[in-house]
Amino acid sequence: MRLSTFWLAVTMVVCTACQSEQHLPAIVTNLHTLTIHVDSQDTHRALVSFLTEDLGLLTIYRLPNAYKGRMYAGVLVGDVNLEPCGPYTNIDYARDDFEVTFFGINFTPPDTLTAAAELTRRQIEFTGTSHMNIRELTQQSTGVYVNNLIGFIADNRDSVLTLPAAKREGPLGVLGIAEVQVGYVDDAHLAMWENLLQPAPEIGNNAWQLPDGVIVRFEKSDIKETRGMVLKVKSLDRAVEYLRSKGLLGTVENGVAEIDKDKAFGLRIMLKEG
Repeated sequence: MRLSTFWLAVTMVVCTACQSEQHLPAIVTNLHTLTIHVDSQDTHRALVSFLTEDLGLLTIYRLPNAYKGRMYAGVLVGDVNLEPCGPYTNIDYARDDFEVTFFGINFTPPDTLTAAAELTRRQIEFTGTSHMNIRELTQQSTGVYVNNLIGFIADNRDSVLTLPAAKREGPLGVLGIAEVQVGYVDDAHLAMWENLLQPAPEIGNNAWQLPDGVIVRFEKSDIKETRGMVLKVKSLDRAVEYLRSKGLLGTVENGVAEIDKDKAFGLRIMLKEG
């Protein structure tokens, strides 16, 4: 009888732990902006031209010389804002020999008050209130932020989203971002990311899926960095044919195509059907 009571108590503790993990409030719900930093204004112009004219993605906004000589543009990928921006002179990048590099990952919270309270409860260091900079993850060659897409940028995106699907998807048939790839330096760094993304389910080795379906996949790296993205396309065959016709196709392997990095300013941009 005593043994049965003991195992009943253990079962209740385990179930309570599982239940509390399942009901852990989310800090982030979806990806809304992925930024790309450039080394010069000329590079910015060339990158925006590549994204919009060569890849056929739609422009949401352009802000030339918006602040301290920096240029900004927004390009729509599904419902995510891809933002080429810069140049920045106040960031100490881990690699300073880049022309173009992925940098900022911007997540939407369920609401800012819940996110701030949960960040505090999980002992995740951050600054800001409406635009929260996750300090322990924003280092070297990546920035991690929790905020809402607001103002004219949100309005412009929402307006473009009302266009016919064929126009939004463009010649590549882009449906959205399937995956963002992030470099982690050690187990402690990976654990910090997991702490932020919970209760998102782990769907594979070092990969977590947000409620909007975007996968955040982690790869061992010598620096903390945003490494690449995978675009979800309506038809991989159609996308590959288009890239080949433009001289932009790199490799095609195991159902994944990669754009030629030399043509993409060194960026890792892959495509898969979804």
